Amino acid sequence: MPAPPKCVGIQPVLLTDTRLPSLETIPATRAKSAPTALARFFGRDTIRHAKTMNVLIVRTIDLLFLMRHFENETERGKLLLKLLNSGGGWLKADSTEYKIVQ
Repeated sequence: MPAPPKCVGIQPVLLTDTRLPSLETIPATRAKSAPTALARFFGRDTIRHAKTMNVLIVRTIDLLFLMRHFENETERGKLLLKLLNSGGGWLKADSTEYKIVQ
């Protein structure tokens, strides 16, 4: 079976995970290190594959934290589009920062 073609120049894709943890588990989830949380929710291979395919994975909780970061920005639409176009991986956000884990 031939290898799938490498996707170059395709439009970004946003994949959301809507499994919102209960409010009691959010602090525990946030306290975990990035590699542990990464493995728990998606796995490193999934993140690498998302990067290759230009897919940005966003958990609901990360999207909520991201929107909190953007709520006082006048150009939040442009910021969001820039973030979505910056490549695939996992958008990880918390109360202090947001970044794309690749």
